[in-house]
Amino acid sequence: MELRFDRFPKYDELTAILRDFAARHPRLFSLESIGRSHEGRDIWLLTATNADTGVAADKPAFWIDGNIHAAELTASLACLYFLKTLAEGYGSDADVTRLLDTRALYICPRINPDGAEWALADRPRYIRSSTRPYPFDEDPVDGLTIEDVDGDGRILLMRIPDPNGQYKAHPQEPRLMVARDPAEYGGQYWRVLPEGTLANYDSRLLDLRHPLNLLLPPVNKLDVNNFDLCQGGVVNAPVACQRKRGDSDPAFGQGGIGHLRAQVTF
Repeated sequence: MELRFDRFPKYDELTAILRDFAARHPRLFSLESIGRSHEGRDIWLLTATNADTGVAADKPAFWIDGNIHAAELTASLACLYFLKTLAEGYGSDADVTRLLDTRALYICPRINPDGAEWALADRPRYIRSSTRPYPFDEDPVDGLTIEDVDGDGRILLMRIPDPNGQYKAHPQEPRLMVARDPAEYGGQYWRVLPEGTLANYDSRLLDLRHPLNLLLPPVNKLDVNNFDLCQGGVVNAPVACQRKRGDSDPAFGQGGIGHLRAQVTF
């Protein structure tokens, strides 16, 4: 099937692409599910090695993954491009051929399929990590939910003048925001906030707790006239949530893996 890099594939298309790699190159690629996401999607892992020179578990190995964070979709394409390079280079490129003859590579293009589907929806909604409520299930609460409000298929940002803001206008293109130097002062600055909806906002204080999209750890109230928007959704320790454990168990359980690389985009 056609492998395109001018758009992001949704889950079903990504699954078909990975199956096609394994079907067209059965001696080089094998596909397996290393677990299921919170919403029941398979988390696909493609193992790349020349099966004729030995099994993957007996070779030095390298782990690559992408799309840990929900909206970091470019990382999935980076993994697919790497797979394309391996498939096209084996037998014609000496380095690729030696790599697959003597090493094993574990490639997981999309660790977070649930969050990616939210980001790729017709009305996208961006969260940091998994769609699994964290730290526990609870009824919806007041606060900010980042989502496509006007239904144009995009989640945009807005800038608000703030003498303590982290951004300033680009000197040649004032419509573009660039980061303010930490030691800089005396200019005109802005803070940048995402498109979304507020529940029960009293014009000054905003509760930022939300079961699916925690922007901050649980707090009571926050003064929105003087705060920095902090990316939240993080857990207390690496591999603390079920999705991450599904990633780490097969990775660290393979004795040959000497290096791991997580493709992260910003």
